[in-house]
Amino acid sequence: MTLLSSFLKLEWAKQHVDNLSAGLKIFGESGIYRVVIDSDRDPLNDFVRVEVAKTIPLHVSLVLGDALHNLRAAIDYAWEEIGGKTITTKGKKEFPIYPDRTLLEQFFAV
Repeated sequence: MTLLSSFLKLEWAKQHVDNLSAGLKIFGESGIYRVVIDSDRDPLNDFVRVEVAKTIPLHVSLVLGDALHNLRAAIDYAWEEIGGKTITTKGKKEFPIYPDRTLLEQFFAV
């Protein structure tokens, strides 16, 4: 495996992000919200509500998941190629990711 694998994963992730960005822009311009005025006989009691007219399409989460997966794979491939200290999960070498900096620093200190 070479750094080429990592760059290819990064490029594929970028294509996902670009497609997602373009799709969300179009979606955002298509009237996500609508304004509703609840009128009463007394104009001083009118209320204005903003309602969600439509939800984000489900495929957005799939494309986002694909992009994140490819970004993670790119990190793993690059880290393995340069010989970084890795963890092994289910037989697969991975870049170490921890929920906070202290745990990551402890991993590298060993």
